[in-house]
Amino acid sequence: METKLIYNNLIQVLRLVASEANVQIESFPQYVNVTDEIALLYSDIYSLVPQLVDAGLILPQHLAILNRIDNLFEVMSNNETLWNLERLEDNASWKQSRLLAFEALMELNVSYEKPNLDFVKWMKS
Repeated sequence: METKLIYNNLIQVLRLVASEANVQIESFPQYVNVTDEIALLYSDIYSLVPQLVDAGLILPQHLAILNRIDNLFEVMSNNETLWNLERLEDNASWKQSRLLAFEALMELNVSYEKPNLDFVKWMKS
């Protein structure tokens, strides 16, 4: 995948993670498990970040905050009670993920906007 496209997708995923719960929920089709998809989208794009580092689009200070988001989701994955819409709205870990993602956007000099997930192809199982 082209690095500019990866970067743009990263920005959209960061906007998703930074969004309030109602915006996160509205960003997905009704048949999608919202909490799982937020973390999976971040994990997928995070796995491509080394390409952005190599291209000079992500600097060490950017990588540090992206790592913190990834680490937070990793810790959260060990607590199955966090992965529902109620927790998405009121849990401190989800709130922390929003703050970190917003901070990452600011570090990247990118404004917050509602996420555009048009690059994702959804399939019903």
